Amino acid sequence: MYKTLNNKLRLPKYLKKNIYTIQKKYKTLNILRKLSLNTVCEDAHCINIGECFSKNTATLMILGDKCTRTCNFCSIQTKKANIIYKYEYIQVLNAIKNMNLNYIVITSVNRDDLLDYGANQFIKCINAIKKFFPNVIIEILIPDFNGDLYFIDYILQANPHVLSHNIETVFSLFQKLRPQSNLEHTCILLKKASKKKNILIKSSLMVGLGESNDEVKESIYYLKKNGVNIVIIGQYLRPSLKNWPIQNYIMLNQYHNWIKFGQKIGLQGIFAHFFMRSSYKSKEIYEYVKKYIR
Repeated sequence: MYKTLNNKLRLPKYLKKNIYTIQKKYKTLNILRKLSLNTVCEDAHCINIGECFSKNTATLMILGDKCTRTCNFCSIQTKKANIIYKYEYIQVLNAIKNMNLNYIVITSVNRDDLLDYGANQFIKCINAIKKFFPNVIIEILIPDFNGDLYFIDYILQANPHVLSHNIETVFSLFQKLRPQSNLEHTCILLKKASKKKNILIKSSLMVGLGESNDEVKESIYYLKKNGVNIVIIGQYLRPSLKNWPIQNYIMLNQYHNWIKFGQKIGLQGIFAHFFMRSSYKSKEIYEYVKKYIR
């Protein structure tokens, strides 16, 4: 089930991705650079970046590249947050046009320094996309807005097609990995969002952080019980030596077992694999799950 990690063990061969065409990868990167857009793909050192950029997809990160929180698994900088660029939504529109996107994923850093926690910036992006590119499917990966129901409801009223908010880890490790976050705020957000019709709700968690098999199943059950439609499970990979150490590598059969468990309790949209990340293959997952949701 688990492959225990020791200090001398290198990354297993099954966790090494294929090298994708540099030319294709940099075509996407150059577009993003010209538009001065950040991506969580780069800032979080995602293992899938070569594949996704080569296929002309990326998860755009609005509200700057500095976060007001320090999560022990994350490599995004924690510094004084950036000044908000009022017309950032125009950059997002240009990305859709230049990358010829029909599905877009937008996320952000935490902005606890703002009165609205950055909610208005999401709203502007959603509204602008619906106005100028009405056929584009919109997925947003949002922070917890400090559990403020007003701003959560405000986001829901904008009607993105998919609303994603990551639980990130099992309950017992939550506070250790996210010391400035509150598990109750995450629960409030997911419960509130699940009551909104016509929006798919998505959440993700990492494994290999020291959790048990039963704790992962508990998380899957909790998410299903609270109306989450899509659950993503993937191997945690330490982005730097400053981050939380990997406790173990999860073997493929265990991911299959979690998928079977999720399906057994009625969760059609469960995806678990070494390389799965919250925004990985989002379009394909959306199209698959949409068939089961009326």
